[in-house]
Amino acid sequence: GVGAGDGLLIVGNNRGEIIVLDADNGTVKWQKELSSVMLSAPLVQDNVIIVRTGDGRVFGLNAGNGNQIWVYDRGVPVLTLRGNSSPLIGGRELIFTGFDSGKVAAVGVQHGRLLWEANASVPRGRSDLERLVDIDGNMVLIGRVLYVVTYQGRIVAIDALEGEILWAKEMSSYAGISANERYIYVTDSDSNLWSVDRVSGKMLWKQDKLAYRKLTAPVSIGEYVLVGDFEGYVHIISQQDGELIGREKIDGDGFHVQPQVDGNTVYIYGNGGNLAALQIN
Repeated sequence: GVGAGDGLLIVGNNRGEIIVLDADNGTVKWQKELSSVMLSAPLVQDNVIIVRTGDGRVFGLNAGNGNQIWVYDRGVPVLTLRGNSSPLIGGRELIFTGFDSGKVAAVGVQHGRLLWEANASVPRGRSDLERLVDIDGNMVLIGRVLYVVTYQGRIVAIDALEGEILWAKEMSSYAGISANERYIYVTDSDSNLWSVDRVSGKMLWKQDKLAYRKLTAPVSIGEYVLVGDFEGYVHIISQQDGELIGREKIDGDGFHVQPQVDGNTVYIYGNGGNLAALQIN
């Protein structure tokens, strides 16, 4: 993924290098070899670049010169899904990171010290395949509650300051979640779309008519939820009852990336390179 902030653009390549460019003119300020490839978007906070690598490490790098300030190493299980959730900033002092072990950690931005660690899910089963509990989808922070979903595991609400699990429900997802002031929306690993009460964790509705269409993570806008699929359709779903409202074909090569909302406009980028801006009336 691509990260941006503090006048910088941050990208990674398949050789495990991080490259930092000036956002104004595109010149390379510095580049550095990491321990593994970046499989998620980096962050910038208070002159620290936060990078998650595929070998289970989180680095804090000096944004000016790339020097390593700290590293938090969680390791990886024998077998994992390819991909990582992006680190998430909480306030100005904390970074939340989900790992392939099903654990979530909160560490300090400036020093990398662990504040707390929580089990969003615990591996079960005998085989490495059965024990996959990766956190690959995006996490969401609302107030002091962090929402996380794992593959073959659970969707959980975690107290972001203490690391306490507030509620947990069985769920399997690698796409991720979105949320508004009342509800959480999640695409499960079979591409069913769920609505979950944000406070109690109660499952409110399930939309299964899009099953196996390899849906993106959902996004909430107004009274609707939007997802993209592998055929390049954007589907519009009612937040109230999960009914399908309509769909629009945008990119014949399909979608993989979660749509993004800015005001009353939804932006979605297709695998074929098409970027669309949609307004829902």
